[in-house]
Amino acid sequence: MGELDVVQEHWNGFELYRSIIIANTIVSLPLTALTVYLIIYKSSQHIKTYKYALLNILFCVFATDLLLEIVVLPAPVFDISAVYSTGLASLMGSKASFVCEVIAIASVAEYLAALLFAFFYRYLALKNDVYLCGKPIERRHYCGRSMAEVDIVQRYRHSFELYRWIIIANTVTALPLNALTVYLIIHKSPTHIKTYKYLLLNIMLCVFITDIMLEVVVLPAPVLHVFGIYPTGLVHVFGTKLGFVCEVIAIASVSEYLAALLFAFFYRYLALKDDLFICGKLIERQHYRAAMIVVMIIAPSTIAVALGMSYVPDDEFKEYVRESHPELLPFFDKEPFFQLSKRALSLTCGIFLCWTIIWTALVAWCVSGIVRQFRLQKSIMHINTYRLHVQLLKSLVVQTAAPIVLCAIPIVLVTCSVLLELNILDEVVKIADLTMSLHSTVNSLAVIVLIAPYRNAALNAFRKMSGRNVLTVSVIPGPHSV
Repeated sequence: MGELDVVQEHWNGFELYRSIIIANTIVSLPLTALTVYLIIYKSSQHIKTYKYALLNILFCVFATDLLLEIVVLPAPVFDISAVYSTGLASLMGSKASFVCEVIAIASVAEYLAALLFAFFYRYLALKNDVYLCGKPIERRHYCGRSMAEVDIVQRYRHSFELYRWIIIANTVTALPLNALTVYLIIHKSPTHIKTYKYLLLNIMLCVFITDIMLEVVVLPAPVLHVFGIYPTGLVHVFGTKLGFVCEVIAIASVSEYLAALLFAFFYRYLALKDDLFICGKLIERQHYRAAMIVVMIIAPSTIAVALGMSYVPDDEFKEYVRESHPELLPFFDKEPFFQLSKRALSLTCGIFLCWTIIWTALVAWCVSGIVRQFRLQKSIMHINTYRLHVQLLKSLVVQTAAPIVLCAIPIVLVTCSVLLELNILDEVVKIADLTMSLHSTVNSLAVIVLIAPYRNAALNAFRKMSGRNVLTVSVIPGPHSV
């Protein structure tokens, strides 16, 4: 060992532990998959709600395994208070490895929190009256009695409860991350991206409005075999009509979010191409601003108007429920319950789908143009300017992939479910609500991690808080503005 260099010596000292850890992880993955299968398909009816708590624990276990033992797999060098990654993150460099290490430790905390709430649920399942701060806590179980004996409104509430709390947790986690991102954009943006930072702030504003309206104010729960929806967010206490208005604004805010991303792509293209002609006309700054205002008004407005036309008056909806599903009548006394017209809702989904196709085509056109300009200008562009252009494009691609995967695709699935009248429609909507709550976190992480000035500022702030010496490196921009 004395003949080996110090790096090889440390590596060899950890190799046996590393191999055992990887073997344990590989063995546990099929066992975890089997456990998930048994919980989903073999749970008895009277633990139908508790199985979601078990699935939440297993999700946290899987995330912890994947991040801690596959992606990071840290090895210590404690004589200098250092750690190096021996997992997949080692291929991405020290900064990415550090970010993955932080996420891995956070996943351990999520795992412990999931276990705590499972214990609390078991306690509530056994005790009749539990009080917190003088307020009675409702029981969240159906143990000892059949589902048929439980009030139908409570049944629907409980079926959405786990999704609701996970969505709220995602939103609460995202808000401080959004605040940090906004701070970095305002105070840590280099002077040569002074204009583009306002587009980033515009995206962050749309993300914030979407989060607040969709996941805090409305947080819709579906009863879609009668095309009914009831809000479980803050607007719950204000009645049916205001709940529906907030739902329309929430969906329109998603459209604003997508439009803001499109114009960020278009700006990146304009920043690289000297003369851009559309239909034979030279595109100048004022044309860009005018088009931005028009599109950010027209697209959300058409969707909002179409969705607004889908509202069914309360009396008509109540009569329909009385004739077709009388078991749902208690909803009208306990929830701000409203119905959407199937024809108008299908029209709304169709309009959203059309805008999504146009939006995707325009984004693809911008990306192809940006890549083409990279190839043409790489040899004449300053290396630092080129790198920053690439970082901004990568960040924007991830920011755009987040709403496509987490918002647009779920909405398309909901559209298909509505048109085909699938009996899994409620579950599709719940999963769509859940995935859409993740877009904000992905958006903020993309900006912080992939754009070097913001990443360095965040790491420097962390090092200052941890008491380490900070080395700040300034990058001088090249002649091309970004």
